[in-house]
Amino acid sequence: MQRWIFRNPHPVLVMTVTDESGRDVQWQVHFPPATVLAKRGWSAETFQPGDEVIASGHPSRQPGTHGLEYRGVTRGDGGPVVSR
Repeated sequence: MQRWIFRNPHPVLVMTVTDESGRDVQWQVHFPPATVLAKRGWSAETFQPGDEVIASGHPSRQPGTHGLEYRGVTRGDGGPVVSR
């Protein structure tokens, strides 16, 4: 994980992913509004550069882009992002 931008209208997680050809590709994961995430315990400190995460979601339909609409994210070890 490179960067976590926790802002309205939509937080963004910027990740570097190695594709099937071995090339590093930058992906952006777009989240629900920061106010919604904050009510679930998320904050600007939820992720730090270098954190390993696994993200899932709906991929961008625009050709040549690498983005996801957030549906789920876990820590690299499979653990929860925010525990309450």
